[in-house]
Amino acid sequence: RLVAATTEALEADLLAKEDLALIQAYNPGLSSAWMMQRAMSVRPGDKPAENLINRMLSGNFRAMEKL
Repeated sequence: RLVAATTEALEADLLAKEDLALIQAYNPGLSSAWMMQRAMSVRPGDKPAENLINRMLSGNFRAMEKL
């Protein structure tokens, strides 16, 4: 999506700051992936429960099934 928008801007010679600011680089999937990774990360020295990650993933998948 970002490549297509950038290519279109180049082809139309719309390279002013204001034109390029219209390209939406936001990727909601990336934000979701970051939040999931952050939630499952463990700080050095912490001793999480052995099944923490499996429980967390199971809960997330159950929630997604309801969508």
